[in-house]
Amino acid sequence: MSKIYPAAYAHLWKDQGKGIGKKIIHWMESELQETKTSYLWLEVMDTQENAIQFYEKLGFRIVDSIKFKSDLMKEEFKGMYLMKKDIKKSI
Repeated sequence: MSKIYPAAYAHLWKDQGKGIGKKIIHWMESELQETKTSYLWLEVMDTQENAIQFYEKLGFRIVDSIKFKSDLMKEEFKGMYLMKKDIKKSI
């Protein structure tokens, strides 16, 4: 496997800013450093500027934009960014 997609998790507003997401991303990176996994990938809604900034601070970069395919979602919420972060390998 050369990439892994972290599962999205929903969290309550009261839990934001406590470092939970950062700890999860860092834990995933440390677990993957000795594997053949080269990247972390995630998708984020293009309207979620705080989330995008958060992921960019953790080293992710936008590599593509896509449209979420769902008849149940309003058109203005279908825009998604695909973000990628290289996994640094232990030496």
